[in-house]
Amino acid sequence: MKAISLMYHDICDNVDTSGFAGADAALYKISSAEFSAHLTAISEKIKEKPSRVSDLNENKMPIFITFDDGGNSAMQAAEMLEKKGWRGHFFITTSRIGAETFVGREEIIELHRRGHIVGSHSDSHPLRMASLSRQEIFNEWQISTEKLAEILGEKITVASVPGGLYSKTVAECAAENGIEFLFNSEPT
Repeated sequence: MKAISLMYHDICDNVDTSGFAGADAALYKISSAEFSAHLTAISEKIKEKPSRVSDLNENKMPIFITFDDGGNSAMQAAEMLEKKGWRGHFFITTSRIGAETFVGREEIIELHRRGHIVGSHSDSHPLRMASLSRQEIFNEWQISTEKLAEILGEKITVASVPGGLYSKTVAECAAENGIEFLFNSEPT
């Protein structure tokens, strides 16, 4: 299926207040003013609201808005989307749940309750996931989907590959763990 996916990480004015810290992670973060401008530009260009994987329609090309890592700015991003009547996909690095700059259990439940899609971004966020052994890749998906399923009380079927390092093995292991929709990126 062809789709357009606009991938974000953290929406924050101080780059080390949400998600992973450091210069490399800062490349993927934008300010709340920039994100607001993005939402305005998007809304001016598209006729329908962005899709959720749970609402796919075979007759149109879906547009998704996604957030990787599970930084605590997810709640601010969700509020900004909701003001437009939109929902997003939030991919959680489960080993970081409850860490200082990441979402906790209650925020994950709240995102889900408010109609956003919550999915896996692996357990430990390996920088080069495809370079891991098959068993290590399988474990990353298994641990993360089990943790999220325990929090939300339902099967996790959506994920995003950390670092965008996709391979057939990464996809196979995701599918073996119940992932039906796997997002990927090509870092530039």
